[in-house]
Amino acid sequence: VMAAPPRPQVNMAAMGGGGVEAMAATREAGELFEYAVKEPISLPRRQSAMIAIVNQTVKGEKLSIFNAQVNPKNPLNGVELENTSGLFLMQGPVTVFEDGMYAGDARLTDTQRGEKRLLAYALDLAGEAKLDRKSEPDEIVSMKIARGTLTLQRKFVDTAVYTLKNKRDKTRQYLIE
Repeated sequence: VMAAPPRPQVNMAAMGGGGVEAMAATREAGELFEYAVKEPISLPRRQSAMIAIVNQTVKGEKLSIFNAQVNPKNPLNGVELENTSGLFLMQGPVTVFEDGMYAGDARLTDTQRGEKRLLAYALDLAGEAKLDRKSEPDEIVSMKIARGTLTLQRKFVDTAVYTLKNKRDKTRQYLIE
């Protein structure tokens, strides 16, 4: 039985520019939301900028996510984020802070109020993971001939063994994708 790790703060502020103060006001517009920039932003020609639209703390459960196709040696630091902001969150960049310190960046897909999303934001170097796959040759389980048709039933066995190692002193929850 694993004890639940402390919940990280997920700060929905975009990276870059002038800090993490939200630079836009949000209001409900029918079933959608309007994000109106508070002050005009001037950019030189052929330049771009990211501005913080939402800057709120939302609920999240910290975990390590292992997907051998993403990284075969290490899991990713992740969070199961719950949109408790009361706003519809449009897709875009998210900066994650843990205990008030920068932890990483992720990309959020469109998220309704109360909806949960899985975000991976950094490589988890304090965890090791390994996937061993074994396939047994297929074998014929049964054969049947009826009205000139041969029907074979075959059995395929594919085994996946995941080995996870936690190098931390505290308990960690792992999710295998």
